[in-house]
Amino acid sequence: MRLSKAGFLAATNRSRIGGAFPNGFRHRASQSEAIHYLGQYWNNLNAPGGGSIYLAAGTGLANLITTNNLATGLGLVINNGNFQANEIVNGGLLNPSYALLGNFAVTNATKDYIFTTAASGAGLALTNLDPTAVYRLRMFGTRNTDASTTRTSQDIVTGGNGPFTNILQTSGSHAWTNNGVVYYGNINTIISVNGTVPDANNQIQLGLPSVAGGYAYLGIMEITANHPPVANNNGFRRNGLNA
Repeated sequence: MRLSKAGFLAATNRSRIGGAFPNGFRHRASQSEAIHYLGQYWNNLNAPGGGSIYLAAGTGLANLITTNNLATGLGLVINNGNFQANEIVNGGLLNPSYALLGNFAVTNATKDYIFTTAASGAGLALTNLDPTAVYRLRMFGTRNTDASTTRTSQDIVTGGNGPFTNILQTSGSHAWTNNGVVYYGNINTIISVNGTVPDANNQIQLGLPSVAGGYAYLGIMEITANHPPVANNNGFRRNGLNA
């Protein structure tokens, strides 16, 4: 599902749920409205209005769909009011490369995002999960800055096990060439946490504090159920580029 100003992909039984976190500069009529060129359905968390705005606690989506447009009954909810939404005019990634990001390479998903500047970070919950399932979460975030402005997010996943932590540099310090344009943001790294099980409330929590630069970003999240039940953290990076 895509979250945004971000997005979100989601799935169960090895089907995928995807999501994007998007900007309110455009209106999306329904979760299943956006189908990109790979034929995936996305769940879109829309922010009201335009510009950099806060998402109220309790904002979310019910009955997430899989990438094949099947209802899951799963939900997503923002836990606190620390997330803001933003998009392309403030550093989102245009023209993402399929060779680098695979099924995440969808402009409508990578060009906007949610973020936080709160010292305590921000958080969201995946709800109504299957208590017998094991889940994998994959997350992508990016924000164009400059050579001297490095920003790094920490993704903390907690369910009935964990917490499991992964680090993602979203911005700065390296200049990557994205389709011929210099971009000081992440263009090639997706982080992943495998083997998380729901807690007693059938939820999995995602915390997002910053560990460098004062900002933490999330643009895309993918949920897949019934992955191997060994919890571990890993990242997906193409062409040996560091992000």
